[in-house]
Amino acid sequence: MPKYQYKAVDQHGEVISSFVQAQDKDTAGRILFDDKLTPISISEAKEPKTKSSPWFFSQKLKQQDIENFTLELSTFLNTGLPIGVAINAMADLEHSPLLDDLIKDIQQQIRQGSELAAALSIHSTHFNQLYISMVRAGETSGTLANAFEKLSALQQSQRELKESVTSALIYPGILLSAAGVAIVIMLAFVVPQFSELFAGSDRAMPLITQVVIGAGHFLVNWGWALLAASLVGLIMGRRLYQTEQGRLSWDTRIYKTPLIGNLARDVEAARFFRTLATQLRSGIHLTTALKSAREVISNQYIARRIQTVEQGLIEGRDLSTPLNESGVIPPIAANLLALGEKSGNLGQMTEKAAELLEKNVRKHIKRLLGLLEPAIIVLVALIVGLIIFSVVLLILESNNLPF
Repeated sequence: MPKYQYKAVDQHGEVISSFVQAQDKDTAGRILFDDKLTPISISEAKEPKTKSSPWFFSQKLKQQDIENFTLELSTFLNTGLPIGVAINAMADLEHSPLLDDLIKDIQQQIRQGSELAAALSIHSTHFNQLYISMVRAGETSGTLANAFEKLSALQQSQRELKESVTSALIYPGILLSAAGVAIVIMLAFVVPQFSELFAGSDRAMPLITQVVIGAGHFLVNWGWALLAASLVGLIMGRRLYQTEQGRLSWDTRIYKTPLIGNLARDVEAARFFRTLATQLRSGIHLTTALKSAREVISNQYIARRIQTVEQGLIEGRDLSTPLNESGVIPPIAANLLALGEKSGNLGQMTEKAAELLEKNVRKHIKRLLGLLEPAIIVLVALIVGLIIFSVVLLILESNNLPF
């Protein structure tokens, strides 16, 4: 997304200079108005050139580096240090090379008189619009330490949610991999040994044994082709997923898959509400907060349905009704939003909705694992049992062979 440099007047009459990401110049202006800024000038900014590196090295910071940066800066600011002193203190600490370079560049920008949000905007590949908007709101309201504290809590919450999903998939993944290797070894090396019992005989082997031995011969003779085809399919699928239409098609199928779709919906909704709550509690305008919260959603089918809610807000509708009508938000979360709008505590009720959805995600994971693990064990047992049964039939038939 293009980045625009602007000069604007804030509510206190001070002229500020910073950057904003937007689809076009008009959208950038609307974002500034939403942030209660009156633009003086808006021009497209050029990304600074980064240090060249071999193609196999990534110039993007790890998420853990961003979390460390946020946590350290939050800690220094909460002790009462000014932002310049806090950045100087961080520059003296030991970090990864990329993070060290980033901190030094921000340090230089602040020494030249830039605001922290403007310095972070230069590095939009590392800090998204949500991050920059919260920092800008913190600087404007004089609550920068609080803004970083909330950002750190948000990052921790998102990491814990992601880790809970990832860790839940580790055991089924290991189980499937081990079972797959065992089945391949049995088909490719064990079963063919028994088939030699029938070598030279005119009698036909049992049908089930023929099928199993045929599968073994196929793996031995054409396993390389199967592996190559799988790699080509994986590469092509990855490239297709990187296209807008391909990713939308895949995400739509994921969303509509039983069990998995419900889990995907709750995970994305939890991230969305946690991000939205953090921004609203920081004083960011609802329209801006909603747009930033939508950008954290990885499932494009859900993100597009949420995007229609933004149009509803522009038309003067409330937040809860179009969210509920989108069909991608659990009704209980939409009901909590409706209560928050009626009571004037939208930020607080959004936070409660996020907490509820995060609990639902953990429940869905336990339920899914409770179904997935026995299903994998039963499936593997059936396949292994079929192979063993074919071998037993082969041995029984071999006893009737004339010698």
